[in-house]
Amino acid sequence: CSRADLASRAAWAPFHLDLDADEDEDPEVVERRARAVLPLLAAERDLAPYVRLGSELGWRLVAWGRGDAAVAVWQDVVADCAGRDVPNLVKETDRFAEVLAAAKRYLDAAVVAAPAVEEARQQARPELFWRVADHLASYLERTGRLDQAVSLWREAIEAGSDIPNTFDRLSLALERAGNPSAAVQVCEIGLARFSHVVRRYKYAQQIERRAERCRAKVRTAEA
Repeated sequence: CSRADLASRAAWAPFHLDLDADEDEDPEVVERRARAVLPLLAAERDLAPYVRLGSELGWRLVAWGRGDAAVAVWQDVVADCAGRDVPNLVKETDRFAEVLAAAKRYLDAAVVAAPAVEEARQQARPELFWRVADHLASYLERTGRLDQAVSLWREAIEAGSDIPNTFDRLSLALERAGNPSAAVQVCEIGLARFSHVVRRYKYAQQIERRAERCRAKVRTAEA
């Protein structure tokens, strides 16, 4: 379930919101209550509940076909968190961007996700950076900004990423660009990093087949 605990239970019990989906949900009521509580949470020292509720309201607005309103809510949340230490901001940003992408709002997803990537980069949190960078690169690819996506995938790999999707998308982009030798190199790095369990997955097997295909292209070009 998805439930927002609004700050201290004792202090905010009258404002507790249950955001679990059900057939009887009244979007107008849920939104009105959430918007009433958000300013209260924004005034708290701990902004984690504020960020969580902002994200959950955003998800619901997207589900209700109001993506623009969802992005506006999230922009307000991020602005209120500026200059503050909010540990869950990157995670919730990434999750909200995924919701936008699932609704095929890739441009909005890219705009939302970009600050999370920068924050993860600055915090020197490698595994978090690998994940959010892979997601942002996917949104950039979907919006026709392949060069930026390739650059971000490369950066993630150089930072130690072992996410199969990163290697799959980058090697495919390089193969399509007519650079099979570079594609092979990316595939080999990924295959060397994947665990034995991951090597059984579809992505890893796909990367292995791509490596074989690109090696054959390189041999043909050198013949």
